[in-house]
Parts: sequence; structure tokens; C-alpha cells
Amino acid sequence: VRQSYLDRRGIKYVIALTPEKHEVHPEGLPGYVAEPQPASAARRLESVDGLSMIGLRDVLRSARASRSLYYRTDTHWNDDGAYFGYRALVEWLAVQFPTIQPIPRERFDAVTITGFSGDLARMLHLPTPPSEDIIALRLRDARARRLEVQVPLDPRLLSPAHGVPQAWGTSDKSLPRGIIFHDSFAEGLWLPLLAEHFETLV
Repeated sequence: VRQSYLDRRGIKYVIALTPEKHEVHPEGLPGYVAEPQPASAARRLESVDGLSMIGLRDVLRSARASRSLYYRTDTHWNDDGAYFGYRALVEWLAVQFPTIQPIPRERFDAVTITGFSGDLARMLHLPTPPSEDIIALRLRDARARRLEVQVPLDPRLLSPAHGVPQAWGTSDKSLPRGIIFHDSFAEGLWLPLLAEHFETLV
């Protein structure tokens, strides 16, 4: 229903399915949970006809041979994983808006951050959280900025208290405007990086 509603108004709509860690790195699972699992909600969604959808699982599986794409101490993808997901989404956008092209990996600086401790320790109730050194990607000469705009929140969306709506943008009126409904996978690299391709991204 949402897809057809937006199509009638000339609004492009796409769902990007971010894969869970074990779908990309199953080799990290112990044998007793590595057996075939029931299809996740995201996997079932892939079979729905008529939806514009980007499945990122295969993209990340293809890229995992060269590097780890998820944090060791966390359930989320790291900046390398987020970058491969970003590329796939922007390549879809480029078909709709030919002036948009993914930012090459060479335009990023790699910054080492020590002592990162992810969400697995909290989930496992570990008394001494393990930590790791991670690589953060920083875009050189970024155009997009967090905008000082208060975005009204519809309470029916049930956004968590820490997930206050954000507005990012370049103020470049030749670019499209966009809205992204996201989970925690989009925090960090995705929001400011995707905003490079929009006049305003909320």
C-alpha cells in the first residue's frame, strides 16, 4: 500500500535490508547454533512482490573475504560493513538520480579508536566488558552538516528517547530531499554519509 501510494506521487521508495552479523559471518557461530535457522522477518520480506528492495546480505558476503565487516564485541556492522551497504544503496539511488554517485573509498581517512566495547557485553551480562581497537572512516571535505532544525515527532512512530529525529543536508538544491526511517545500523557512518547526496535528509 505504501509503495503504490508513493508511486502515484512520484516519490521514490526503497527498503534496504541490513543483515544480521551471523548472516554475514556464520563462521563465528558455535556448531550447535550453526544449523539452518527459520527465515528471519527480513528474509521473508524479500519474497514480497512489488516492493523496491535492496538485500545487503549478498553484498556483504561478497566483501567479507577481504576484511571483517562487523565489530567483534558488538552486533552491528563496523564502518567497513556500513560503507559496502552505503555503496549498494547509493548505486540504487544513482539509477533514479544520475547525478548521484557513490563516494570512492579513497576519499576516507581511517582513524584507529582504542578501547571500543560494544553491546554484546550488555546482552551477555558480562561483569568485565571486553574491548577492541576499531577503524573509523572519516570522509575528507564532507559537505553535509547536521542542521539546526527541530523535526516534529509523531508519537505513534514510537521512536526511542535517544533516537531524536535528525536533519542533515548540503543545502544543494540540485539534489533530492529524502526521509529515512532507520534502526541503529544507520547511526554513525550512514546518516552523515547518505546526507552527502541530499539537499536535506531527515
